Amino acid sequence: MKLLLYFVFFIAVITIVYAPNYYEGNEIHCSVARFCDSENLECSYITDNICPESYGDWQSCTMNNYNKACTPCDPDCGDCGLNVALNVPNSNANSQFLVVTNSSGYMVSGDVRSYSFSLYFVNLRGGLSSVGYSGSIYSCPNEVCGYQISRPSPNAYCSTYNYATKFNVIWTNGSMNIISTVFDSGKTTPSVSITGPDESNNFNVVAGCLRGDRDVDVRDVYFLIEKLQGESYIKVNSNGDECSAPSTCNIIGQSTQRNEGYFTYDFNDDSFRNGDYRMTAVAIAGALDEGEVVYGIYPPNSGSVDFVIDKGLMGETGGTYQGSKVLNIILARIKTWI
Repeated sequence: MKLLLYFVFFIAVITIVYAPNYYEGNEIHCSVARFCDSENLECSYITDNICPESYGDWQSCTMNNYNKACTPCDPDCGDCGLNVALNVPNSNANSQFLVVTNSSGYMVSGDVRSYSFSLYFVNLRGGLSSVGYSGSIYSCPNEVCGYQISRPSPNAYCSTYNYATKFNVIWTNGSMNIISTVFDSGKTTPSVSITGPDESNNFNVVAGCLRGDRDVDVRDVYFLIEKLQGESYIKVNSNGDECSAPSTCNIIGQSTQRNEGYFTYDFNDDSFRNGDYRMTAVAIAGALDEGEVVYGIYPPNSGSVDFVIDKGLMGETGGTYQGSKVLNIILARIKTWI
């Protein structure tokens, strides 16, 4: 039941969006609220009389160093004070992601000549390796200083990577002091690949956590179906009918066991009409904790395959099609003549 709730939260129509649109269990950092499936409200240091935390469900967002849900802190949701934040997003293995670090409430004035950020990679033993430096920042518009840098993801699936940033003040006499050190982490997604349907109408999925964190692997795969209508795909349910609510209405299968290395779904197309379809497999990784699988810690990943259903006349109006009355009369007469 807990797993289903995680998944529903992941693809809800009215939702909180994370960068890069993955949920992270207890390590979620929320930056955008999306509602009506179109308009976005972004967390921002700039006052605009709108608090994104008023939209959607932010309960799963980690309480960051602002003790608030928005990252970056949004003054419309309350006082941000003096704070430093680091956002390390999830990513796909062997890709690039953007690390963003910023501060709020610090001004360049008086004895303060400038500020700077130093970014570090944290190894497994807790050691820090410098990977980026902002240089001196002489102006912080709206009392906001910021720095960002592109970083490579590990070439491993379901792998955790950790970073730290040090926010420094440089005084007019040339000395430098560390104001704050902040840590954050991201995780790579599992691998996933789907093929099918085969001669037995099965869809087969290869998914896993190669070279990933210890005791972590893909333990659940959901199958979602869509049908091509015009130039775009629409959700359809297990009866082949268009659906929109609940947002998970197009989940038609699930596999929790590997069979000869595959997560397999035996697709029954009896209720589906002719047309072009897309089957998407969503792989969810879990970690073993005292013998039980803990879900929602690692971001899911998905793969899709397009296929065609063509059952001739019987597939034009669904599996219950019995043929037109005129055609049935003609067939009856032909049989009589024979």
